[in-house]
Amino acid sequence: MLCSSQLEDITENLSIPALSDLPKPETPAIPLNVLKTGNRFKESTDDEVNRLFEARQTPGTKKNTNWGCKMFQDWSIERRGEPVDLEAISPSQLNGLLEKYCEARPLKDGELYHKNILKKLRGAINRKLADLKRNIDIVKDKDFYI
Repeated sequence: MLCSSQLEDITENLSIPALSDLPKPETPAIPLNVLKTGNRFKESTDDEVNRLFEARQTPGTKKNTNWGCKMFQDWSIERRGEPVDLEAISPSQLNGLLEKYCEARPLKDGELYHKNILKKLRGAINRKLADLKRNIDIVKDKDFYI
């Protein structure tokens, strides 16, 4: 067992140095001029942001999106006499149109499309809504379940 004088000697030798007593590093982790001028993060132009937004889909996906939206617009023009304005339509109006569109089951060479094709059409319309920066998701939102 240690006596109290021995414990005092040990605790004096084990004192933690203050941060100011530590040696300064030769090179800081982040250069000081970066911290002072705020140049750590690059400024992005609107063109760069738009290019990144456009590059998120492959050309094949963009082609499929255009195909699906064209099918929906063709149906709308044939049945309603006017195209659907995806930029301005309300979610409830869009839901009503999509219900009618899915019930119509567009024809291909006289036969009804398979349900998987309808899913692809739904995905295409959903991507178009995302491209238009609409906060509508016809695949996941509860309002669009049939």
